[in-house]
Amino acid sequence: MKIVSSHQMRDLEARSETLGLSTNELMNNAGFSIASHIAKNMGPLKGLKVVSLVGTGNNGSDCLIASGHLAMWGATVTAVILKPRSEPDLRRQETLE
Repeated sequence: MKIVSSHQMRDLEARSETLGLSTNELMNNAGFSIASHIAKNMGPLKGLKVVSLVGTGNNGSDCLIASGHLAMWGATVTAVILKPRSEPDLRRQETLE
């Protein structure tokens, strides 16, 4: 597994946009992949209780998207936003609605 620094990841994300892959698509892909991994490894989701701890970092929206998929697939999900961001995040707000 390759690990990159947060600076390297920002550079990779910026390069993805130049290739036509938007930040929203990256977040949606990440959230779906997280949820799919959980579904594959946890067995049936119906009735499974999940708590998502959402921080202020750049992966908070990924977590909320994953939580949404898990809820649609039958899990009972509680998302806890640990601390509001100091600047508005429109994508996070859309995900919460």
